[in-house]
Amino acid sequence: MFDSVEKYIEGFKKLNPPYTGFSWVISRLKYVEKHYTTEFFNGAEILEVGCASAAIGNYFSTLGANVTVCDGRDINVDFIKSKLPHIQSSVVDLDKSFPFEKKYDLIINFGVLYHLENPQFLLEQCCQHSKHMALETEIFDSFTPEVIAIGEDARFIGKSLSGTGVRPSPTWVESHLRGKNYSVHVTNELNGGAHRYDGEIKNTREWKSRFRRFWFVWDKVDKYGTITKLWHG
Repeated sequence: MFDSVEKYIEGFKKLNPPYTGFSWVISRLKYVEKHYTTEFFNGAEILEVGCASAAIGNYFSTLGANVTVCDGRDINVDFIKSKLPHIQSSVVDLDKSFPFEKKYDLIINFGVLYHLENPQFLLEQCCQHSKHMALETEIFDSFTPEVIAIGEDARFIGKSLSGTGVRPSPTWVESHLRGKNYSVHVTNELNGGAHRYDGEIKNTREWKSRFRRFWFVWDKVDKYGTITKLWHG
C-alpha cells in the first residue's frame, strides 16, 4: 500500500515511462477510494473495462483487491502481462463482446462509453455483472436521452477501435442503468487537467471536449433480498 495516490503514480511511471501521471487519474483514484473507503477494496473482486495501461486497476490491487482488466488494444494488454502479471488481463472489443461471467464487487468503467459505437451493450453488461460500478464519460449537453455520433481516428491509442464513437447525454446514461440505484456527482473535486465534471447542463445540444459526468451505481437489492446500504450515496 502506498502513502498517497501521488506516490503510487510516481512509481507507476517507472514501470511505464510514457505514462505521464495525468492529474485526472489521481483525482479519480482519490475520489473512488474516499467513497468506498480502503476497507472495501481488501479482497474485493474488481473488473476494469477499457483499462489502457491499468494504472487505475493496479492501484486498487495494492489495496488488496483481486483485479481483472481488459482493453481493446494489444499493446496495452502486452504491457500489463509483462509488467503487472498479478492482474488478469485480456484483449476485448467492448462493442462486440463481454466475456466475463461472474458478478464483480465493483466494475470500473472510466472513459469508455464515448469511444464505443454501441455503448448500450457495455452498460447493460456492466449493470448485470456488478454489485457496484464507478462510471464516468464525456457527455453531450442535452436534457433529452440521446447520443450523437463522433468520428475518431482509430490509429490512435485511446480512440475508438472502429473509428466511430458517441457522446451520450447524462439522461441517456441514466436511462440505461436499469435495475440499479445511482448517484451523479457534479463536483470540482473530480476535475483534473482539462477534464471538467462540474459544468452545468444547459441543453445547448452541443458537444464540448472534456465535458464529463461521474456516477456511482449500485444494486437495489442484494442476493439475500436486502436493500444495499453500504458504499453508496
